Amino acid sequence: MAGKLYLIPTIISDETQHVVIPQQVKDVLPEIKHFLAEDLRTARRFLSSLKVYPTIE
Repeated sequence: MAGKLYLIPTIISDETQHVVIPQQVKDVLPEIKHFLAEDLRTARRFLSSLKVYPTIE
């Protein structure tokens, strides 16, 4: 069973996300079903700010 590991960069400031996060990353995010994150709250907030992924509970 082959899989893919995507390493998604995080941003330091909300104002820089459009410059720092490439469109290719935004395009692949909706296809990802499982995430590993160091901090759930920060990851949830980050994904929500990109507006490309449904709400994460």
